Amino acid sequence: MIGVEEHAWTPELRAALLRWGGDATVNRMSSRGEVNLRLLDVGEERLARMDASGVDMEVLSVTTPGTQPLPPQVAVPLAREANEVLADAVRRHPDRFAAFATLPMSDPQAAAAELERAVTGLGHVGAMLFPRTGEMFLDHVSFRPVFEAAAHLGVPLYIHPAMPPESSSTPPTAVSTR
Repeated sequence: MIGVEEHAWTPELRAALLRWGGDATVNRMSSRGEVNLRLLDVGEERLARMDASGVDMEVLSVTTPGTQPLPPQVAVPLAREANEVLADAVRRHPDRFAAFATLPMSDPQAAAAELERAVTGLGHVGAMLFPRTGEMFLDHVSFRPVFEAAAHLGVPLYIHPAMPPESSSTPPTAVSTR
């Protein structure tokens, strides 16, 4: 059995998401001590939970919303660091872990470069993206370099579900036609 949405994060990424405004999921996960600790663990405790559940391998990835809501100057170094943490877990347990990269989508050129580095230098098997960066959806032309890099590398971009924009979660108001 292979688990695909097997999330993790680093203490620095968690702090940045809380500071810069991740979504409601970040606040929920951060406020539950056990969930936070499990997200930080990519070692022996995770392996023990995998064994107890009959999971042979996990594809590790940074949890929602990744580095996508962060400004570029924060997202780029945090994505690099998180990708290195996941690569280290894979190096220590290559028969149990693989990893999807997290990408600093607020800087699409840096995201494309990070995908290349993560795949060719760190051994990641693709990347996990979330539907929006700020209020822009992934089909925005500015994100094209990331999709081109994935095509060139021949790796998947796994698009994870995310919270809808707040504007779409409130019912529309009636409009007067008078």
